[in-house]
Amino acid sequence: MILNSEKLTYKIKGLNFKKFLTLLKKENIEVFNFKRCEYNLLFITIKKQDEKSFLQVTKKLNYVLEEIKDTLFLTTQKKIKGSLSFFLTIVFLIISVVFSCNMVYKTEVFGLQNISKQEIIKVLNDNNIKMFKTKSNYNLDDIELLLKTKIKDISFASAIIQGNTLIINIDEKINNDKDIYDYKPMVAPYDCIIQSISLKSGTAVVSVGQTVKKGQELVLPYINYKDGTKLNVEALAEVKAYVEVSNTTEYMENHTELIKSGRTQTFEEYSIFNYNFSSLPKTKFEKYTTEVEKTYPFKNFIVPIQKKKTIYHELIEKNVFVPFDKVKQNIIEQNKKILYNKLTSDIDKDREVFSTIAYEDNIYFVTTYLKTYITF
Repeated sequence: MILNSEKLTYKIKGLNFKKFLTLLKKENIEVFNFKRCEYNLLFITIKKQDEKSFLQVTKKLNYVLEEIKDTLFLTTQKKIKGSLSFFLTIVFLIISVVFSCNMVYKTEVFGLQNISKQEIIKVLNDNNIKMFKTKSNYNLDDIELLLKTKIKDISFASAIIQGNTLIINIDEKINNDKDIYDYKPMVAPYDCIIQSISLKSGTAVVSVGQTVKKGQELVLPYINYKDGTKLNVEALAEVKAYVEVSNTTEYMENHTELIKSGRTQTFEEYSIFNYNFSSLPKTKFEKYTTEVEKTYPFKNFIVPIQKKKTIYHELIEKNVFVPFDKVKQNIIEQNKKILYNKLTSDIDKDREVFSTIAYEDNIYFVTTYLKTYITF
C-alpha cells in the first residue's frame, strides 16, 4: 500500500526473513510496517527512495514480490436498492469519513519477543501519547526516540499512522546470554599478508597489504549503526593472502634403526560376544611389533566363538649407514607433503617451492619452503 507519496508496501513470499532483515539494515534501508502473517509470507513498508536497494536485496534471496496498492473507494458488496437509499448511504459515508479519518483509535505493536505490548503502551500513556486524538497530535520521530530512550532493550523503533491506527515496529537488542547463535570473529589461519578481502557479513578490521599473525582477528561478528546500536551477525569474508611456510627435517647418515630379529612369540585367545576367557601373557621382548589375526574356527556353531592370534616380532637396534644423496629426494618430498597438509585453504596453482640443505655436526638439515597465495 502506498501510505503516502513516499512509502511503498510489498507482500513478500520466501524464507529466512531474519537474514532478510539483517541485509536491509546493512543497506541502511528504513523499515516501517512489518507484519509476518505466515512462516513464508510477510508485509513490509519502505521509503520510495530505498526501492532500488530493496529490490536488489529481495532478488538476491529469490523472493516473490507483489506491490500492494489501495484504491480510493471501496466497492460495495451488495447492490443498493433505490436512489434514496444510495443518496443516504453516500451522505453517511462522507460524514463518517470527515469525522473519523483524522483520528487515531488504536495502537498496534510488532516485533516484540521479550518486551510486552503493555510496557510500550505504558511509556506512551505516561508521556501523554494516548488514543482518540487527531493525527496532528502524534509526532512520529518523537515517539521513536522516546521508546529507544525509555526502554533499554530496544535497538530500533519506527512509528507510522496507517488509517486510524498508530503502528509501531520494534527491533529488540540481542541478548548474547540468551541468543542461540554463537557468533565468533573470523581469524587468520596462518601468518600471512592480506592481498584482498571481500566482506560478506560483519565488520572488517584489517586492510589490504597488512601483515597478520595466525589467530589474529580479521572480521568481527557484528555491525555498528550510525545511531550507536550494534547487530550481532556471522563474521564472513573471502580473503586472499600471501603466505610462506617451511619445514625442516634432520638426517644422519650413520644412525640406528629398529629391525626384526626373526624371533617371535605367538599367543591365542578365545572370546564370545567380545568377552575374553583369558588375558594375553606378557611378552618377553623388550621392543616389538605385533601382528593380529582374527578367525571364527567353528563356522557352523550357534555361538560365535572368535579366535584371536597375536604374533609378537622382536625388534633390535642396528647401526646402519645410508648416504644422504640416496634419501635426499625422499626427504624433500616428505617435507612438501607436510607443508601442503598445513595449508587447508585453497592454494594458488602458481606456487613457489624450493629446498635448502645445511650440514653441521654430522647432521643434514633439509628445509623446504612453500610460498603461495591462498584463499580462505
